[in-house]
Amino acid sequence: MLPSQILRIGNKLSSRLIEEDYTIKRHEFILREDGNIVLRTMTRPTEGFYSAYWSSTTTEGSELVFDQSASIYLTLNNRSMYIYVSSGRPNSARDYYQRAILDFDGVLRQYTYPKTSPLNGSWPDLSHGLFHCLYHAISVN
Repeated sequence: MLPSQILRIGNKLSSRLIEEDYTIKRHEFILREDGNIVLRTMTRPTEGFYSAYWSSTTTEGSELVFDQSASIYLTLNNRSMYIYVSSGRPNSARDYYQRAILDFDGVLRQYTYPKTSPLNGSWPDLSHGLFHCLYHAISVN
């Protein structure tokens, strides 16, 4: 996901199978019809799914928003913010490129990259795993 993108009901993020293989998904982060966000692993070779290894336990979630300020949050059907997903204070989207991906290890991470960076093109992990944030520090507003 990139800033200004929205994950709506029924949409999902998929991970690659292993770090070097982008062709086959292994994990899914999905906003289900019931408003619950789940992280789950795909079975092989049947392409079914194991039980979710994480769930938001929300019932009225309507969309996951990655906004221009680089915050990621779940909104309720009535448009109020419910779960703030981003950990820490995100870097400015004006000065940093931003992305959130479901990595091959099943962890949702938010990455940043300075727009004026002399680095070699690597994207530092801002969050140390949003799944960790989701699992351990869900805040209800």
